[in-house]
Amino acid sequence: MRKKRRMPVNKYILQAEYMRITPDEQIPPLDEDLSLEALRFAFIHDVILSHIDVFGVPEELQAHGKKKDIVIPRLSCYIVLVAQLAFQKINQLPIAFKNAVWQGIDNFHLNHDEPPDVLLLIVTHYIGEALGEVNCGELRNKHVSGPLWNRIKSAYGPEYAAEDDKIFDMFDTSDAE
Repeated sequence: MRKKRRMPVNKYILQAEYMRITPDEQIPPLDEDLSLEALRFAFIHDVILSHIDVFGVPEELQAHGKKKDIVIPRLSCYIVLVAQLAFQKINQLPIAFKNAVWQGIDNFHLNHDEPPDVLLLIVTHYIGEALGEVNCGELRNKHVSGPLWNRIKSAYGPEYAAEDDKIFDMFDTSDAE
């Protein structure tokens, strides 16, 4: 039987989630000029976080009522996988539509303006599709979520990886559930 290959995850998605979970004192010095791709992933990441704030954590993750050491890695892995799938779905659009979406996100960042409603609608649609495709059951398996959790924690390199305890201390129990 062949070993399953791990899903490649874009480094910018890992870095966006790293920035959310890592204590400020452990965040590395960052380059002021982020690439457009990094800004695109950050935008998608933020929309996913807004979705979770509004609709909550999916029941399938079985993260409610659990300890932070279970909830935070599962949710973090879930956010990363949803972002990866949403990004892939947008990239599969016909070229003109795909370019319009990326240009809309780029303009949002460059002009520090509000994103157009149509852009949010499109991105939210593909995030919704991605939400339905992530296998939450697999994320409950430590053999699946553990390696991805470690990749998130070391997104800027092992020298900047935060210890689990420091990450978990940042989150209030009500934040994690």
